[in-house]
Amino acid sequence: MSLNQSFQLPDLLGIINPLELRTNRHCRYATDASEKWLNETGLFSVDELSYLRSTKIGLLCALCFPTCDSPQLRVLTDLSTLLFYSGLRENAGGESLGLRDVDHSQPSSGLAAGSFHEMSDSESGLELLRGHVLLRQLRIPSVLLLLRLFKLASAASEIWKARFRKSVLAYQAAQKGICLNRSRNIVPSLEEYIAIAREMHGTNVVLDLAELMEVFQFPDLHGTEAEKIIVLKHTAFDVIAWSLLQQDRGSSHNLVAVLMYHNSLSVQGAMNQSGIMIKQAFSSFCSAERSILDSLDRQKSSKAPILSWVWMTLASEGVPAEAEAISETIRRYIRALKDCISAVIHWAYETELFFGKKGGEIRTFGWVFVDQVPVTH
Repeated sequence: MSLNQSFQLPDLLGIINPLELRTNRHCRYATDASEKWLNETGLFSVDELSYLRSTKIGLLCALCFPTCDSPQLRVLTDLSTLLFYSGLRENAGGESLGLRDVDHSQPSSGLAAGSFHEMSDSESGLELLRGHVLLRQLRIPSVLLLLRLFKLASAASEIWKARFRKSVLAYQAAQKGICLNRSRNIVPSLEEYIAIAREMHGTNVVLDLAELMEVFQFPDLHGTEAEKIIVLKHTAFDVIAWSLLQQDRGSSHNLVAVLMYHNSLSVQGAMNQSGIMIKQAFSSFCSAERSILDSLDRQKSSKAPILSWVWMTLASEGVPAEAEAISETIRRYIRALKDCISAVIHWAYETELFFGKKGGEIRTFGWVFVDQVPVTH
């Protein structure tokens, strides 16, 4: 492939154009405080710290969670950064995320990325997360915000604890699956890729912890409405994961690479196909949202038992206000997913992870040259 070869990216910003982009006003504080802490922990190598600011994880969190307060945003920024470096070290074992290789001559770099201790069936998601090599730093006494987070987790509902444990295990399984495929030079099937991609960034883990801090609440529904919420969540995660991994060149767990391998497509052909997939996933997300909101609106206007399992129970108890609260919970959760979709796609052009310092130019014109070097430092 010649160095001057180029390809055109799908118009992702056009696809998600209906979504609003919101920014948390505490972005600078949370970013600066998190970076200061990470520089002082001794957990990261000099090389890793050199591109900490240019990846702009703090900005990503501020866009994903535009309404939370500064302590909440600080915790989410710390956690997201640790998960990012975990994935980066995992890829340094054989594939590149587009960043320079980690300097393994330094002791801190020798920690295996994504490494969890051996688990038992009795361990909670919190204990599994604490066993992660990088995330052990979350327990150090000086980080009072993180200690507060774990105290909240220990007092959380059993429903949340079960969901959080499932999220941590899914993240762990995705990381292990990537390692196994890479060690065997296996390009996953499209179906396998979709399942791995939803979990490989730890998105569920971060969102569960955001819920724990009352940024939003996952709607605990049943029946048809619960199925709609799951479709909403999965399609949101697909848009997020595919948008990121479409732009992560040089990896076998890249949507474009998977499509090229299994469908015998050129780079541009796979780019076009990935754009179609992302557009279809976003369309499915919007359809699920409309279906859910239409149900809520009909229930509000006619008192029809759309959310029958909720409405009939609450009506019999004489507390219709609770039904309105559930409706608001659902709307708030949908808003949170929309914030995350918009955040990730806009952030992809701001971080130097994918396009180096040319993200603005690529966002405007849509063309990428294969000799583009991400993250210069």
